[in-house]
Amino acid sequence: MGSRYNSSVIMCSDGTITLTVLACDKELGLVRCRCENSAVLGERKNVNLPGVIVDLPTLTEKDKEDILQWGVPNKIDMIALSFVRKGSDLVEVRKLLGKHAKTFLLMSKKLVLEPILKSQPKPWPEFVWRQRTWESFREKNGNCSYAYESIREFSFFSSEDCFSINAVLIWVLTRGGTTAKLVANYRPSIPILSVVVPQITTDSIVWSCSDEAPARHSLIFRGLVPALSAGSAKASDNTESTDETIELSLQHAKAKKLCKSKNFIVALHRIDNASVIKNLTVN
Repeated sequence: MGSRYNSSVIMCSDGTITLTVLACDKELGLVRCRCENSAVLGERKNVNLPGVIVDLPTLTEKDKEDILQWGVPNKIDMIALSFVRKGSDLVEVRKLLGKHAKTFLLMSKKLVLEPILKSQPKPWPEFVWRQRTWESFREKNGNCSYAYESIREFSFFSSEDCFSINAVLIWVLTRGGTTAKLVANYRPSIPILSVVVPQITTDSIVWSCSDEAPARHSLIFRGLVPALSAGSAKASDNTESTDETIELSLQHAKAKKLCKSKNFIVALHRIDNASVIKNLTVN
């Protein structure tokens, strides 16, 4: 922090303590502040610098050690990243993970306020924003809608179709989980059964099977109910194997009370290079 940050505010302990910056000495590494209120400062509390761009690495050496020596061996599913300001921050994490990057889901909390404020449509009301969850806001909730530009029509029409036939379930056959997540973005009022089929590949000598991580990743998305199917080399490209997977997964859905006999469902899958949406009746 330099002289241009004089009179800036430093928030401690989830905003319960407010400090006003009076002077900064970059050479000595000292910041002189005035405390604006009285509060008890506990142990291991956080410090936030609103409006200040802090040039710190995305991952500390301790973070890297924890990920490589504990996270990877224990096959964790997700890494949550705070203070992400640019796409290269995520690239850095994926480079660290190396060959394990495909099995990790990265959740980033982006702290770039300026583009959000500049994108405000007119003449809509002003945005109400805050940079972090302060103690005084802990019991409050906010509702908003999220725009996802890359949602494909395939996912959109499946969500629309479920209303026209009074479907009770959206059935999605997927390998990486992407299609099911796209459908979930439309917030349908019925569950989405995401059937993940691991892909089996071979070079005539060595056989390999893709990881089941996409099924576990589905658990954090709204409305998704994951189901792991048996691995297949043609699970999403062959009509016969697809019909068999539908039948078995619907029996699982009935056992989980997601649907009943004679209910209508909407099914999404692929045959060769074609995307298929069809209405089915549960046997």
